[in-house]
Amino acid sequence: MTGSIKSSRIRAVLVALVILASGIGLLNLSGCLEIIDKLESYLEAAHELWKFNGSILIAWKGRLVINKSYGMANEIIGLPNTSQTKFFIGSITKQFTATAIMILKERQLIDLDRSIDAYLPDFNHEYADRITSHHLLTHSSGLPNYTDRMEFYLKRMDPFNPDELLETIQNERLIFEPGIGFHYSNTGYILLGAIIERISGQSYEAFLHKEIFKPLNMTNTGYGRREAGHPNRADGYTLDESGQLDAAVPIEFSFLHSAGALYSTVEDMLKWDNFLRTGGILKPASIQEMISPQVAGYGYGWFIDYRFGYVHTYHDGLIDGYNSIISRWPGVGLLIVIFSNDDMAPVNKMASGLAGICFTREVDFPVKKEPFDLDKKRYADYPGAYRGDEGFYLIVDYLDDELVAGPVNQPKHRIIPQGPDTFFFEIDNTRLLVFDNHDKNEINTVEEIDGERTLTFHRLPEEEARHILIDRSRIEIDNLLLDRFTGRYRLESAVASTENDFELEVSRAEGKILARLSDSRAIELYPNSSRSFFHENADLLLTFRTDSLGRATGCLLRIGLTEYVGRRID
Repeated sequence: MTGSIKSSRIRAVLVALVILASGIGLLNLSGCLEIIDKLESYLEAAHELWKFNGSILIAWKGRLVINKSYGMANEIIGLPNTSQTKFFIGSITKQFTATAIMILKERQLIDLDRSIDAYLPDFNHEYADRITSHHLLTHSSGLPNYTDRMEFYLKRMDPFNPDELLETIQNERLIFEPGIGFHYSNTGYILLGAIIERISGQSYEAFLHKEIFKPLNMTNTGYGRREAGHPNRADGYTLDESGQLDAAVPIEFSFLHSAGALYSTVEDMLKWDNFLRTGGILKPASIQEMISPQVAGYGYGWFIDYRFGYVHTYHDGLIDGYNSIISRWPGVGLLIVIFSNDDMAPVNKMASGLAGICFTREVDFPVKKEPFDLDKKRYADYPGAYRGDEGFYLIVDYLDDELVAGPVNQPKHRIIPQGPDTFFFEIDNTRLLVFDNHDKNEINTVEEIDGERTLTFHRLPEEEARHILIDRSRIEIDNLLLDRFTGRYRLESAVASTENDFELEVSRAEGKILARLSDSRAIELYPNSSRSFFHENADLLLTFRTDSLGRATGCLLRIGLTEYVGRRID
């Protein structure tokens, strides 16, 4: 553990005096040291029990209260995280994109209520004359989210040209009419980046550097480039099913561009907070417009709610290897920034817990738990597919003699017995799964309990679950049989007639096949039948259709709940 600026009793007293002088009334002088001790104890427990790695900064009205770092920026060379470590911040980028748009608005170069075809004449979407920049800023345009599309997601490791995206989405149907709903869409913020570049005549990167980062002296904030050195950069990690850190996929940041390609430090985010509190590159009215709820509790690059009795503005950012959050209470001047180079770090829960301590509320601390000695014969009772009341799916599976759980098409993580029908997640032991058999001979429901949030999931009947669960019982297949599947396949959606612009290339390795989608990296798939192949831990199953000679003529690719039909083209 390291901390470039360590808490001290002198600084704590000064902070308390400042808070008292401001009239906030959230802390008192006698309780301030106790609260800071609680903050530090909470962080130590999160590091020890949740394996948190990263940097945390807490400030009151621009004055530091906590500035600590934990774990390694680079595990291989033993480089520790510090307050100057640069983390990629994902969707926190959106508030900088929104600020750039507001700068153009103040200069009367853009009208937020004017349709985007006025600024992007080459964007020929049939709704371009009805979608406005306001719609894009508030996720109310109805545009789908491009990062949900498999062919884009699998290309996230390769150089990406936003113009390619604009060409691709021009013929996509809207989810709803512009302005009548909310759907979080990275596509909208990619369009905002294109508008910034078209109006300013500069690249998105250059405009932000000149108009935002340089004036605010944010010298450690910029646009991510995988090929660049980025001194003091944190390498990204993810937790595997056994709870061990592993290097994350090396994402190409141009894939996220104006929706999520920036990096920063916690100390630069304090400079950002000072701007939002005091102004500078924008007028106070423009800042207030950004952090006021516009559609479904979303402003311009900010979520807004009411928490602990005050207006709360925040945004998180999650990409491969990194998880981050900036959480602000503008009315009282509280800032909490958490950057982690572990994409499974519970940053939202930590930010809420730290804020609760600051507001003198009762908070559940990370605690050490000893596993319950559950007979492993009982493990067979729990695996299955469960559907939540809100439409989400939870998969519980048996992998390597352990139980794992997680949403469809997302990493599954080990769950550990806390009681006969209660399990906690290894990566966050305050998050529980409680199974209920309703006095019958099999499990019917499971509740996921995470603090004050409880989600209920109902077990799917076997026939329905068969379309979601994957049999990972590996069998052996002769290499000559595997050769019959090698080749190229053109994929299209199983529920729409529109053909996608990506191909599946299948080659053979010893006892398995290698599948490559478009220009993405090949993945290993193992046989569970003579014609079906699965991924070891992802929700991916590839099944081939064959002719009378046993040669593959097509395939069905299932990723999560989405199916793609492939026809052989070689």
